[in-house]
Amino acid sequence: LATAGAHIAHCPGTSMGSGKGIVAGGAIPALMRAGVNVALGTDSAQWPDLSRQMSMAYYAHKEAMADDALFDPDTVLEMATLAGARACGEAARRGSLSVGKCADLVLVDTDQLGFAPFDDPLLAWLRTGGGSVRDVYVEGRHRVKDGRAADIDREAVARLAEKAAREFVATVRASSPATLGASGSGPAQ
Repeated sequence: LATAGAHIAHCPGTSMGSGKGIVAGGAIPALMRAGVNVALGTDSAQWPDLSRQMSMAYYAHKEAMADDALFDPDTVLEMATLAGARACGEAARRGSLSVGKCADLVLVDTDQLGFAPFDDPLLAWLRTGGGSVRDVYVEGRHRVKDGRAADIDREAVARLAEKAAREFVATVRASSPATLGASGSGPAQ
């Protein structure tokens, strides 16, 4: 994979949640040692939060390989930023803060008790679960303000999601009544 220039998107939450064995088997550290660019991803609606994926990657590989030296905070940050930009062919424009690059910023509220015992705020953030995101700026636009999406009508999104779910269930029921029980009104037991 390294010789071919392949990139890997590692989604620790999905991997562990579905028992893939990728974390337990040590595949990700082995790929990185071989020179494969490994970026963190989120993969599904159940795991949309990259900061939590970062925290999971920080902890999971240490535990799986019984090696506290694996995935130091800087490595995890690079996997979530520059490695992702490399995988998308965007490293010249994104993934790190440099003159001329798109400036996407995440501001974390470190004025919390969980950060107190640590000298390194990145380490504290990973160890406390990657939460506390206060503000996010994407290419200069304020997208998250005080922990909430700044330019999204949450109620409208929820209504659209509920409507899509109802339509999906209706389509499934209409196309496969046998899988939903004899009456077609509920799941088979």
